[in-house]
Amino acid sequence: MQQNLKILIVSRSLPFHHLGGMEAVAWDLARALKQQGATVTVLTTACASLGKHYAIVDGVGIHLLDAPSGRYSRAWWKESKRAFEDRYADNVDVVLSISAGARAIATSASRGSTPFVFQAHGTAWGEFVSKLRQSSIIAKFGSVMNLVSMVRDLQFRSFQAGVAVGEAVEKDMRRSPTRWILGKTSVLTIVNGVSSELFEFDEKLRNDARMELGVDENSTIVVSASRLHAQKGILEGIKGFLAAAENDASLHYVVVGAGPDEQRLRAFTEASAYRANIHFVGNCPRHKMKRWLSTADIFLFTTKRVEGLPLNILEASAAGLPIIASEHVCDPRLTCVSVDPSDATAIGDAILSAARPSKVNRKSNLPKEFTIQESAKSYMSLFYTLINKTA
Repeated sequence: MQQNLKILIVSRSLPFHHLGGMEAVAWDLARALKQQGATVTVLTTACASLGKHYAIVDGVGIHLLDAPSGRYSRAWWKESKRAFEDRYADNVDVVLSISAGARAIATSASRGSTPFVFQAHGTAWGEFVSKLRQSSIIAKFGSVMNLVSMVRDLQFRSFQAGVAVGEAVEKDMRRSPTRWILGKTSVLTIVNGVSSELFEFDEKLRNDARMELGVDENSTIVVSASRLHAQKGILEGIKGFLAAAENDASLHYVVVGAGPDEQRLRAFTEASAYRANIHFVGNCPRHKMKRWLSTADIFLFTTKRVEGLPLNILEASAAGLPIIASEHVCDPRLTCVSVDPSDATAIGDAILSAARPSKVNRKSNLPKEFTIQESAKSYMSLFYTLINKTA
């Protein structure tokens, strides 16, 4: 087996740019691959907090390009391809593209026999279908852009493998029209992984946060944590919570996150009879999420988006929380009750069934296969397999 594998990860953004599931997955994996003994470099966009051109964080090299921060742009496609050809074409063993990050690089004549792998958090077709189901005119217009993305996704035929971050995404990738777009590119699933230690239950954090919220220890707290975007289904979660609160007025709901849907969510909440029981606490850095997961007794995620196994569900499992989530993201290997995100009554009933304050020290429910260490091992195995095929 080859030693000191040199891996180039290409991602438009990392947690240093902004909070997000894709960014967290990319950075967690980069560090875990480094711990597996690989030399890891991440090619990304400009980020003021990391400096001008190059930084090393936790042993991972971060190459910052002169391209608008955190997004795809003409400069990103041009500069990422140039950086690869000038610096990495003859100096890496494998390239891992986070979503479409390395799309321009994959068509470079300088790539030689280097294996290219892309990590899929969803598909353009899945996004298209999700947006069409929404009533928002803006969402329906955005679905047209997903059709444009599908044409661009033909470039994924230049990759040796596409890794879905969850089984739902793999199923989407194997269905038409995405299967046709990918051509002969192989498709497999490597589930996301998280650190159990980072999210383990902390009784002191629980007590302190409840005191801050003014919620006593005998009340049940429901928590959700995600970007406040219409597709994440927070409004549906609030409607379900309100259905439950009609039967148990001692329930509380903590909404962690920020985003474009926040104003609408706050306005809807203010018009309800239980507005004092719903707490918007804003964004929270991942390394501090333990506080809110420890505070809560139930984790709720009623997303409408077709996506892989989200990190927030794994984090809640690591914190020992019972989980209520949309049927398309519930994994049978986790302690998860599946619901239809459009059925407020069913969501409310699930909350009432799970409502019981955690008065004892909770243990992690996270299976070993969902840890970041196991995820990194699976990627390393895939990389070696692809390298040996081209040797």
